[in-house]
Amino acid sequence: MTVPERVRQFAFERHVEPARAAGLCEISIRLGDIQRSLDLDNPMQTVRSALLTKKFERKAGVELLSPRVRRPQADTRCRFRILKR
Repeated sequence: MTVPERVRQFAFERHVEPARAAGLCEISIRLGDIQRSLDLDNPMQTVRSALLTKKFERKAGVELLSPRVRRPQADTRCRFRILKR
């Protein structure tokens, strides 16, 4: 599994699915949390790029709300709307 695939799978299983099960409409995912949890040496840009794709939106059933930053930091959060399935 590639690093972007691992990032998307982790975000889906650890963030999206629990939020959907709890009935939440939106979630916020901190990029640094994913990088640390997966023990990645890759730049933060890799984590950001993996989440800001239509591929992740389709797989996870979410819609990106923000941010569209060029230089993500560990504290950068991506907000998603959880779509009904």
